[in-house]
Amino acid sequence: MANQVWEHLDRPYAATRNIYRMLRSGGWFWVAVPFFAPFHGAPVDCSRWTARGLKNLLVEAGFQEGRVQSYQWGNRHVAQRN
Repeated sequence: MANQVWEHLDRPYAATRNIYRMLRSGGWFWVAVPFFAPFHGAPVDCSRWTARGLKNLLVEAGFQEGRVQSYQWGNRHVAQRN
C-alpha cells in the first residue's frame, strides 16, 4: 500500500517495477496519488498522474493491464483552492 507517496519519488518507474518484483503471485499493490493538490515540496514533489497515466505506469512496470484498476475522484475543497 502506498498512499500519497509516489508523487515524492524521483524514479517512480523503478519503484513500481520493484514493487512488481516483490509481490507474490496474485498479490495486490494499492497506490493513491494526488492530482489536483498543489505543489508540496516537503521533502520533494516530482509528479502528478491522471488515472490513465497511473495505469500506464503500472502496466509498463509489469502489472497485467486487465488487472489494473485505476480511478479518479474529485476533491471539491482542493479544486476550489486551486
